[in-house]
Formats: sequence, C-alpha cells, structure tokens
Amino acid sequence: MDALDCVFNALDGAKVDPFERRIIWPDGESLSIDQSVERIRKDSGFDNQAIRSHLIGWLEMEYTPEGFDEAQMERFENQIESWVEEYENDLPPESDF
Repeated sequence: MDALDCVFNALDGAKVDPFERRIIWPDGESLSIDQSVERIRKDSGFDNQAIRSHLIGWLEMEYTPEGFDEAQMERFENQIESWVEEYENDLPPESDF
C-alpha cells in the first residue's frame, strides 16, 4: 500500500499523452514509463517492479483526462491499452530465482 500511495502521490497533477506514449509531469518533464519509474524510485526507494505495476494501474484505471467526450475517451483508452500492452510485451521475463 505504501508503494501505491507513493506512486499515485508522485503522479498527482501529471498528464498523459498516449499518442507520444509519454507521462507529462507537473514540472513539464515528458517521460516514458521506464523514466517515470526511475524518477519515482529515486525519490522513494521502492523497487522498480512495484512502482511499474502501480504506475501502469494508474495509467489504465486512475488517470482521466478532462474535457473528453465519449468517443474521445474511447480512443484515449484504446491508446493507453495499446501502449501498456506493447510496453509489457517488451519487458524481459521475470526471473523465477
């Protein structure tokens, strides 16, 4: 729960550009998922896997852009789904050790 709170608090005020596949931080910095994970890890000390998991959860379920109509929201959600799917497929397999 601490990692979840940390990630959601860190992302408070952030915006998402699913077409460019970037998270726009409140300070204007535009980062990929991995860069965002690293930014949060540096400040929190939580492990990358926990941060990544919660960050993806935030992308998929928590973040809601303002002012979108139903059609725009559907396109947005499809872009997020595609982004996360491609990202997760590119991750190296987790070790069983």
